[in-house]
Amino acid sequence: MGDTTLGSRVFALSDLHVDYKENRKLLDGWPDKKYSNGVLVVAGDVTDNMTLLETTLKGLQLKFRQVFFVPGNHELWMRSDDKSTESIGKFHAILALCARLGVGTSLTRVPLSAGDHVWLVPLFSWYATPEEDPDNSFYVRPSAVCRQRDIWMDNHMCVWPTPTDGQTRADYFADLNRSVTERLRYYYHASGLNWTMGDTTLGSRVFALSDLHVDYKENRKLLDGWPERRNHELWMRSDDKSTDSIGKFHAILALCARLGVGTSLTRVPLSAGDHVWLVPLFSWYATPEEDPDNSFYVRPSAVCRQRDIWMDNHMCVWPTPTDGQTRADYFADLNRSVTERLRYYYHASGLNWTMGDTTLGSRVFALSDLHVDYKENRKLLDGWPEKKYSNDVLVVAGDVTDNMTLLETTLKGLQLKFRQVFFVPGNHELWMRSDDKSTDSIGKFHAILALCARLGVGTSPTRVPLSAGDHVWLVPLFSWYATPEEDPDNSFYVRPSAGEDEARQRDIWMDNHMCVWPTPTDGQTRADYFADLNRSVTERSYDAPVSWLNPTVHVFGHQHRN
Repeated sequence: MGDTTLGSRVFALSDLHVDYKENRKLLDGWPDKKYSNGVLVVAGDVTDNMTLLETTLKGLQLKFRQVFFVPGNHELWMRSDDKSTESIGKFHAILALCARLGVGTSLTRVPLSAGDHVWLVPLFSWYATPEEDPDNSFYVRPSAVCRQRDIWMDNHMCVWPTPTDGQTRADYFADLNRSVTERLRYYYHASGLNWTMGDTTLGSRVFALSDLHVDYKENRKLLDGWPERRNHELWMRSDDKSTDSIGKFHAILALCARLGVGTSLTRVPLSAGDHVWLVPLFSWYATPEEDPDNSFYVRPSAVCRQRDIWMDNHMCVWPTPTDGQTRADYFADLNRSVTERLRYYYHASGLNWTMGDTTLGSRVFALSDLHVDYKENRKLLDGWPEKKYSNDVLVVAGDVTDNMTLLETTLKGLQLKFRQVFFVPGNHELWMRSDDKSTDSIGKFHAILALCARLGVGTSPTRVPLSAGDHVWLVPLFSWYATPEEDPDNSFYVRPSAGEDEARQRDIWMDNHMCVWPTPTDGQTRADYFADLNRSVTERSYDAPVSWLNPTVHVFGHQHRN
């Protein structure tokens, strides 16, 4: 990619303390290109100012291929302008900031040179005081004349929530690392490598059970007695925040995601070289009226008032069905992405896989300018057959609609017809509407990426299997055109002919009226902004170490006359 070759170095430093202008000046003076293939680990104490922290991390990202960060004690100092109310909240706000910027805070495999890599494993911690843990505190007792506790700024600048269950601050941060160390252990095992972490050994068993019914205290007591570390959910209650059982189901999935409880297809290592796939599938029963041929419902005897005493009929609240879809249909449809993903993994492993009549041998389609604001175009898309492309991949290269609700509906519809959908926003998506929640076109662009992430529509580089042993990389790239005034040498703008009115032509170009742009900084053009978003994509290595893109096919949405 230009002069950059893959052969990275990893640098680590801490205590940048950019609140001091001398330190900021030092960082600003680092050359832009010298470390552009390197990886930087910043091990805390940059600043307690969230705005300055963001600016500093962005600046480092311009100089390094990849940046990792672990907050230090200074980051958890509270300021009057902090949106968080205490230091734990601020810590998580910093992690959210890093996630938004693409700064690493979690376990990551980093390629260095061909065939070589390192694992970077950020771990979080806080010190224990002698009162909290006299045996494991690194605290050094002061001399008789030192008022050390009073001048230790953490005691004045940090604000801590009330601890629960005797948990110390050191315990809290150590617990955050548990999923990290477990995940690393998973990867070591999956690679056939040895791994030990304290006393933990890898040699798992898989248990399955149901109907815990912990509403009954005897069942709760039974569960509480287990040693540590070795259809009723959809009933509606008066204190539920969801309005119906479908909403409650998705709220439960969201809860599981927050807790790290698995609800999706997962490869689980058992012992060295052995694993199982756990494939959670969702379902609901069909009544004889809904599906007489496939219902498991057993007809009651003449004297039994079975329907009336079946509590699901009283405790579940269902939304009005659409298009004749039964509850059984709804939950079965949720499993489609699961079975498709399992098929993907089987294929990627060179194994045979069939799922109904579907065979693996995908095609990639690309199109743009769907313009579903026109009902004729919507009708055309709705008329595409449901099954014909169910094994194929679709790339939509922009200009679907400027209406966020209609965009979501269209992408969801395409996902029902294709195995996988990718999307890159076009100029029409960035047109602003009175009902947009974003305040400008840059904000709307990122809102669209967030929508795609929520739907599972691809907007980042992805390895897509086609047929046995064959695959392609799909690499979405973002762009905006440069005007002749911004970049006369690289603008694709075509000057009007002598007979055309250039001023009028500019006036009828709708982007000039419908897009709202924030004030540029440092002379950065819109073309520069979107091109910069691609830097992490083109720099990053995926299936194998690569340092440049040499595409077989370049899918280009449209260029109009710009």
